[in-house]
Amino acid sequence: MYKHYKGDYWLSVLIPAHNCSDTIERLLDSIVIQDTDDVEIIICDDQSTDNFMDKVYPYMENLKIKYCKTKPREIHCPSNTRFDGWKIATGEWITFIDDDDMFEPDVFKKIKELIEETGEQKLIYTSFRDYNPIIGQYGLTFDGGTWLHGKFYNRYWLIESSIDFEENLYTNEDLHFNGQVMAELGGQNSELRKFDVCTYKWSYNPKSFTRSFDTSKHSLLETCFKDYVHSAVDPWFNCFHKYPDNYQEYYDHMIMMILYMYFYIQAFKYSKGEDGIIKSNINLIIDTINRVCKEFDKTVDDIYKDITNNPDFFAEIRKDAEIGSNKFIERESFYDFLYDNIKISNE
Repeated sequence: MYKHYKGDYWLSVLIPAHNCSDTIERLLDSIVIQDTDDVEIIICDDQSTDNFMDKVYPYMENLKIKYCKTKPREIHCPSNTRFDGWKIATGEWITFIDDDDMFEPDVFKKIKELIEETGEQKLIYTSFRDYNPIIGQYGLTFDGGTWLHGKFYNRYWLIESSIDFEENLYTNEDLHFNGQVMAELGGQNSELRKFDVCTYKWSYNPKSFTRSFDTSKHSLLETCFKDYVHSAVDPWFNCFHKYPDNYQEYYDHMIMMILYMYFYIQAFKYSKGEDGIIKSNINLIIDTINRVCKEFDKTVDDIYKDITNNPDFFAEIRKDAEIGSNKFIERESFYDFLYDNIKISNE
């Protein structure tokens, strides 16, 4: 059974923690029943003010737990906690789990077996399920390509590929991290294999960081959208410069992201009206479209044709955007969205 690992442990489990005294025990309960031989648990505390570690101490008898605190920063966000926490990991593989979620039974054993059976040395990609811990009921199963949930990364490959969390990225840190992962896999011509196994219980938390956004200090719409665009496109642009021969894969990703931006703006207009759209959001879209044209030697006509010539792709992205933003009706056609924004940029 998988004993040829390079690290001190075969797996590091990183838990970013913040005032989690109400939830940390159920997470640790889901870990202590696993095969935890050669597994380390890292709890990285983002300046908590509660006594959650009092709940953790009893588990130290059976689990190899490391504790660290994030260094002081002006803002607190999950990206900083993960940035600091995974630097002290010593496992060959690493996985991330939020302090209010849980693992499914026998996960560590199953992941070990997948590594041995497949010889995979970069990423084990699994699914996760919505779970209500109060009533013990499951909801939907998610693929979650942009989420950290249910993914096990070879830590040495991450380091060799210069993949890391970005400090002070307020939201969408998982999209930014996995954008680097997916873009790097594409550049290395590595097959992205999704394994048909569910490993992670996701507990919806209305008090989570992004859902309890302090609107007196930040605009949720402006900050999230800014972080979203940055996280969704910059890692792919960076890898395109690194692996220019993989032109088509990186271009296909960019036109997909332009389509997502279109649908999200339509959802914003539907829910908030035209006045709810912040000018900086439109400027981000204009900059992205212009950047894609320049980097990939394309015209706006090319982008429009490449997207609208595939109606199934168009419908698939719309459906996915609707899951993330609730149901909406488009206020403008994709043609008007694309060409009106480019017209604005040329004025």
